[in-house]
Amino acid sequence: MRIPHLSLLAVAGWTAVILAAPFPPHLDQPLLGPPPEPPARPLALPRGAELAGAVVTPVTVTPSSREESRNFFNTVYAASNNASPAWNGAYETCEAGTTAASFREAVVRRINYFRAMAGVPADVALAAEYNDKAQQAALMMSANTNLNHYPAPTWLCYSSAGAEAAGKANLAIGTLGPEAIDGYMEDPGEFNASVGHRRWLLYPQTRLMGTGDVPGDASRYAANAVWVLDNNVFGARPATRDDFVAWPPPGFVPYPLVFPRWSLSYPNADFTKATVTVTQNGSPLAVQVEPASVGAGENSLVWVMPDVLFAGSNSHPPTSADVAYAVEVAGVKVGNATRSFSYVVTVFDPARPGTDTVRPSITGPATVQVGQPASFTFTPVPKADAHEARLSRSVALNITEGAEDNLINFDRDVSPGYPVVVSSPRYSGSYAMRLTHLSPARPQVLTYRKTLLPAANASVTFRSRLGYASEGQHARVQVSTDYGGSWTTIYSQSGTSTAGESSFQSRTASLAEFAGRSLLLRLVYDYSGGPYYADTATHVGWVVDDLRFINCAELTVPMVVTVPAGNTFNIVPTAAVAHVLEVRALVFGGLPLEWGPAFPLAVQNGPVLSVALDVPALVNGQLHINFTATATTPTTQFTLLRRANVASGEWTTDASATLVKLGGASFRFVTPPPLGAAFFKVRAQ
Repeated sequence: MRIPHLSLLAVAGWTAVILAAPFPPHLDQPLLGPPPEPPARPLALPRGAELAGAVVTPVTVTPSSREESRNFFNTVYAASNNASPAWNGAYETCEAGTTAASFREAVVRRINYFRAMAGVPADVALAAEYNDKAQQAALMMSANTNLNHYPAPTWLCYSSAGAEAAGKANLAIGTLGPEAIDGYMEDPGEFNASVGHRRWLLYPQTRLMGTGDVPGDASRYAANAVWVLDNNVFGARPATRDDFVAWPPPGFVPYPLVFPRWSLSYPNADFTKATVTVTQNGSPLAVQVEPASVGAGENSLVWVMPDVLFAGSNSHPPTSADVAYAVEVAGVKVGNATRSFSYVVTVFDPARPGTDTVRPSITGPATVQVGQPASFTFTPVPKADAHEARLSRSVALNITEGAEDNLINFDRDVSPGYPVVVSSPRYSGSYAMRLTHLSPARPQVLTYRKTLLPAANASVTFRSRLGYASEGQHARVQVSTDYGGSWTTIYSQSGTSTAGESSFQSRTASLAEFAGRSLLLRLVYDYSGGPYYADTATHVGWVVDDLRFINCAELTVPMVVTVPAGNTFNIVPTAAVAHVLEVRALVFGGLPLEWGPAFPLAVQNGPVLSVALDVPALVNGQLHINFTATATTPTTQFTLLRRANVASGEWTTDASATLVKLGGASFRFVTPPPLGAAFFKVRAQ
């Protein structure tokens, strides 16, 4: 539930808080009903599938590699965060509408992330017919504030297509989109001891799914329906990485996705006499084994890990060091044989680099000239699709952000209905920035547009006033080294369910651990569950003023060069100012990792590289093309180009040409004479 809505009443110079209860109450976690039942007979092929490029390109990952699993989470999983549904339906007319294509892509990307981690084919596509019907099912669940795989015709916004989808879909209220997929994988609640929703998402045979999502409003919950039963439900089982299918799977698994219920699935297996042993550092842990389950996806065994690990949370706690759990499931009957399955799950923090982390470090000249090409090399990231190099100008960041300019340097992702720029309260100047929660609560975010480069002793300082806020409401400052793919909290303050602070407090957050690495920064007013305060009144929520950056530079005028292969690149700076070079890898279909360490680069004015050709001469049956070049560097390279027509045609490299250094600034290309007319030029870089 949430704290009832706050409104204000001024009486004789003082302000009192009046409470009024809104509808619906907040859900601390999504509500899931039981999973859908398997069909009695094969299903017809749907009308069509959305083959949306990289969304359905098969993705694979090797969780036995910590760094590969870390990168997979920080790119593929993170890429489906913060998608906007852009729903165009209406409750009043029971119009199911649609969601944005990018939102549906985020949903299927999240599904394929989990499937790839579990080692089953991760190329699920969305069928248009399934999407349409699932959208109607989601509207029905939201409109009726209820879940049912067999809704009655008397339901609000009932449709036969929606009812059909309800019987073939995972259903949830209180969540939607990629977050709903996380909820199905967790599978909480009394009806889900068999984790049937998870098993359908990880069913190896599935090739087509559909998603329907509605965001809810002030009186209705958000809802999701994921159609999980396709025409291949009775098809042959494809190969899986580990033969069995487990969650969490063998290998390195990010701690936020390790849930209290663990499971192992195997086709047609008899788990009725199976036992489960889990040890941590050689010490056995108490586990509660659920009754063996059939009927949803593949036959499965589920066990609940001890509360000492999860402490009532819905996911594994953060880990300062990797934690390994050895799992053995014994006594599994498969046909006439009895089998055992042994594997190790290592829970880790994907924000923490490991010993196998490679950040592209750059080597090359520390000083270059304006307009002159310079060559650099870097340490490549293993298994990268390609790399990108970025050249930026570096200037001191001497600025105070206090909303005096209406936050022109910030991107806003906030709920509509309240002012983010306020004149009171404020610490200095005329304005301050303010974040609060409305109903339903969602993160309120101000992202700073400038790219920061902190020095060794860098920090961010600000004046903060956290007013009415509950223990589940948090004021945070976060930074990202991968351009917003993932965020690390450097400052956090939770509410106290009281009036909070009556004046501004001086706060400081260190950036020292990020020295020499480019950053984005954002202010987040977050919500983690439980009661919360929601109001537009300025003494509710978080107010920030006088945000300053100490010992930080700003990176401007970025120029990005793609390095499709290899580990070398050239740049040509255009201004005699301090610069910084960085390299990052593109992985899993072109998703960017974090930028590597910044390479300071001094750029000076100097003579301009120029080339002057002499008249070619025929010597001993070879064509001699002499030229002089000024302002060369040790890395300057020359190429002889030719074409048959002086005014048109493509210049091609003369591969037969040999370069001879004559001394000083004089050079010669030697090449066989052309059979007909030919024109030559020399390229220097």
